[in-house]
Amino acid sequence: MSEPVREDQEISLAAVWDVLWRYRLTLAMCSVVAGGVAAAVAFMTTPIYQAQVVVTKVQDQSMAGAGSLMGQLGGLAGMNLNASSESNEAVALLRSQYLIGEFLTRNNLVNQMVEKEDPERRSLWWASRGFRNNVLSIDENTLNGTITVSVKWIEPAVAADWANKFVDLANELMRMRAMKQANSSIAYLQDQLAHTQVIELRRVFTNLIETETKKLMLTNAQPEYSFKFVDPARPPELRIWPQRTLMVIVGGIIGLFLGSIFAFVRHSVGTRWPANSSRPSERDPVLGTRGVIGNDARSVARQIGP
Repeated sequence: MSEPVREDQEISLAAVWDVLWRYRLTLAMCSVVAGGVAAAVAFMTTPIYQAQVVVTKVQDQSMAGAGSLMGQLGGLAGMNLNASSESNEAVALLRSQYLIGEFLTRNNLVNQMVEKEDPERRSLWWASRGFRNNVLSIDENTLNGTITVSVKWIEPAVAADWANKFVDLANELMRMRAMKQANSSIAYLQDQLAHTQVIELRRVFTNLIETETKKLMLTNAQPEYSFKFVDPARPPELRIWPQRTLMVIVGGIIGLFLGSIFAFVRHSVGTRWPANSSRPSERDPVLGTRGVIGNDARSVARQIGP
């Protein structure tokens, strides 16, 4: 069973409010000063803007017939005719460290990303890491099939330009891979066609060569090969950081809290040791301290004795 709360341990809410009201000017000053400091920091902080580009994955329907033919052959030369597999590969490339490195290298941004780092960290690896953690973010919405690429930077126009160029580079790399694979497949199929005399196989090889050639032609004429722009990035006009109003409000609350601590500490010290007195004060209803033993009947009785 817990012990009952002693009278001198009770804390009176009215007494707490009395202390706060007594030091209201101190609380207001602390709140205003802290809010002013927060406002100064907010206005001196470099603003950051975020540009976003929304894309969707391109579904390649040109390989449906080739997939049927490959089903008859059971697969040849590791040829990838699965559209969903290629789409997944494109998303993986969009999130890859390789794409970030290529983007930084082609746009001469490596030094800009690591200019504040130590000399031993001024490399492409550290630049890619900083770009991924501080600048780039990629979110995929599986419900509507969209992918949002966001770039945060201190210049809104630069942020929008980088976001669009990043997706363009992903499309270019996927297109180059597809062209290389199509050329390799065509060479392989032509070689197999030259060494087989089976009429059915020769017909299948011919159809596959035609399909790969068509794919190669479409790839050359399709800039948005893997990702189609739904909403290209535009220079944002609103910053995402700093949130100045929120910073000022939080600063004012912190100042109020610190002022309250100062008020209670000062009140406690003043109650325990009043001015011009070397004896403890009466029990404080806020902090539960003992009171001053004045020249009342109890003090006189102790001095006279029985």
